[in-house]
Amino acid sequence: MFQKILLELIRTDCGNSQKTLSDKTGIPTSTVNSWCKGKSEPNSAQLVVLADFFDVSTDYLLGREPTEHSSLEKRKELRPSTLKLVDAAAQLNDMGIAVVLGYIARLIEDNPEFLLPSARLG
Repeated sequence: MFQKILLELIRTDCGNSQKTLSDKTGIPTSTVNSWCKGKSEPNSAQLVVLADFFDVSTDYLLGREPTEHSSLEKRKELRPSTLKLVDAAAQLNDMGIAVVLGYIARLIEDNPEFLLPSARLG
């Protein structure tokens, strides 16, 4: 079950690249490859790193939590451009996020035409 879930997460969040997962988590590519082939599974510390990276629970990674309750399903609902924005923001510290949020608020205030029709007020 873990192998199938990991492969799906790598496909959706890492552009189907095991190397991307390795680079972003610090887990050796050979280890990720072994998991993807079903030859081994992560230890508890690695499982926590994966859960944090993919923003899912460890129970989800282990197949103990249904897909519809995971944040993976929520991510699938986002547009590709929104996912790029989320991925870029994930690299920022709290101060950087605050600056970006302030910038976005000013951008929307000055350019309401940038809003989706469903987000526009009256």
